[in-house]
Amino acid sequence: MPESLCPAQPGAQLVHRQPLRLVLHVAPTLDEASKARRAVIDGIKGWQLPFSPDRLADVAVCAGEVIANAVLHTGKPSTLTTQWTGEAVRLELQDADPRIPQRQQGSTSAESGRGLELLQALANRWGVIPLTVRRADGTSAGKTVWFECGPEAPPETSLWTGTGGRTIRLGRAG
Repeated sequence: MPESLCPAQPGAQLVHRQPLRLVLHVAPTLDEASKARRAVIDGIKGWQLPFSPDRLADVAVCAGEVIANAVLHTGKPSTLTTQWTGEAVRLELQDADPRIPQRQQGSTSAESGRGLELLQALANRWGVIPLTVRRADGTSAGKTVWFECGPEAPPETSLWTGTGGRTIRLGRAG
């Protein structure tokens, strides 16, 4: 057996681990966004991680928001990478639009404008990374919007009952 494949402890069993990573290329249509969201959730289920059905639903909401926003606001293909970090599922969506998403001041009855509020409420962490690649004209080439959801939801501070009667956390303590 090559040395690089030997167990660290003599006599220990060698365990082969597949990386828990899923990469999807998402065409700029709402139908493809929906398919990508389902593929992410199916992939996470296949990894048999310790996520409750409610927590998987949180991941689905966050993934749906990030993917749909890329489709609606860029109209260009994007790349979606989902991976298990050992502590959380991390989803990164890279698109070709350099504009950084901004939080909207919307009402709870508005049809849109709450995507970042949902990320803030449901994800353990989230953010935006501007791409440092610069075009010849000096403009940037896009960004990566990411979030992480661990098996446990962030602490609740307030609740909002959305369409369909599902209660959604609207913030975090501390």
